[in-house]
Amino acid sequence: MCIYMGTIVAYDSLLDWVIKKRKDFKSRKFPAILSWSERPDLWDEWRKIYNSDDPEALEKSDEFFNDDKEEMLCGTQVLWEARFSYLDLMKKRENNGIKAFNQEYLGEPTDEERQIFKQDYFHYFTEEEIAGRDFDYIGAIDFAMGKEKGDYSVIATLAKSKQSNVCYVVDVFMERVHPDVLLSEAVQRALRFQYKALAVEAQHAQEWFADKLAEKLQEHGYPAYTRLKQIKQRTRKELRIEALLPDIQAGRIRFKRDMKDVLEQFYMYPMHKHDDAPDAIQMAFTCAKGSHVTVRTSKKRLR
Repeated sequence: MCIYMGTIVAYDSLLDWVIKKRKDFKSRKFPAILSWSERPDLWDEWRKIYNSDDPEALEKSDEFFNDDKEEMLCGTQVLWEARFSYLDLMKKRENNGIKAFNQEYLGEPTDEERQIFKQDYFHYFTEEEIAGRDFDYIGAIDFAMGKEKGDYSVIATLAKSKQSNVCYVVDVFMERVHPDVLLSEAVQRALRFQYKALAVEAQHAQEWFADKLAEKLQEHGYPAYTRLKQIKQRTRKELRIEALLPDIQAGRIRFKRDMKDVLEQFYMYPMHKHDDAPDAIQMAFTCAKGSHVTVRTSKKRLR
């Protein structure tokens, strides 16, 4: 009997190869995090506090966690609680970086040859840097229909500079939620950002959500008849996402550094389990460029 045991330190290393390719071995992986929090929004807030320049950032982030501990740990499960709690692991994720954390603690190393969106390709911005500028806001909604893969529903918001046409990813809502919750979040953001255009994917069964959204937006005074764009995709998702690469490299799309979950989906693409955020951002960026896509607006004015 031969036993291999260790940490997968590189994609397609011996241990990785045995686990994935050798059918005569019984393989087991033991990631430090078995299931993630159902409240990524609270962890985003925690992350901002933890990574701030405040000399008391550590203490304040712990206070924030303790105040909402039950909600922040909802749905979580770790491999060895006595060794590393979920909070411990989230701190290591921030300190070590996503790539190193995924490799050392989750057993998911990055395949450098397959990685499309490398970290040094990205351009970043802060809220202070863009304050006071004149923007058109563009939104896009990717509604997750199926539950098999646990896909996220996403609302991506881009601020398109009227001077330079650079698009800043200013807000991303990304959660597994009931359609009614997503509908409410979409309406709130439409009223907050006053989108010049709001794209929503309307493939097959998703069309009912697009129609329902149009009704709700019209009820709240947003001109859905003219500004809501129901997208009928004609290109494979992989091709659409990968087409963002030159615009990201050139800085025509810029990100906030604290959008760690969004950036992780880019950094790990196409090896990440999810690509919902890149898909929604692509849809918003295409809409912002005014590119030719197949869209459908309501055939009659909504009442």
